[in-house]
Amino acid sequence: MKKETVSTRRWPSLAGSLAVGLAAMMGAAAPAQAWPERAIRMVIPFAPGGGTDVVARVAAACMQQGLGQS
Repeated sequence: MKKETVSTRRWPSLAGSLAVGLAAMMGAAAPAQAWPERAIRMVIPFAPGGGTDVVARVAAACMQQGLGQS
């Protein structure tokens, strides 16, 4: 018969304690905040006045109306 060491007998209780601790931490989630909280910054990596800039400005205007945030 194999002799058990102290560390092998404690493993199930440690694993159970860890699982209970993780479950308790997940239940304490913060309430949701209003989104977006601040202005959204769009970075367009092309020259101003080009086609990409025009599309980005139109998209930003639509997003501003839909989100109520600049």
